[in-house]
Amino acid sequence: MSKAESTARFLQTSSDRAYCDDCLVMLMGLSGPEEAAQIASEVAAADGFARETGECCLCHECKQTTQAR
Repeated sequence: MSKAESTARFLQTSSDRAYCDDCLVMLMGLSGPEEAAQIASEVAAADGFARETGECCLCHECKQTTQAR
């Protein structure tokens, strides 16, 4: 399973929770925010996902977040 597929599956199990790139790095074991942003953008291009500015459910900072809808 690719990192994008794993991330999408994780987000689907946490639907309606938005995660910033930094928190996705920690949760998904990604190499850094750049990789997280790339994967999150790829995931958000699929139906059922959104990438927008909002509050991360973990760190509570207002940043670019990704979530399943």
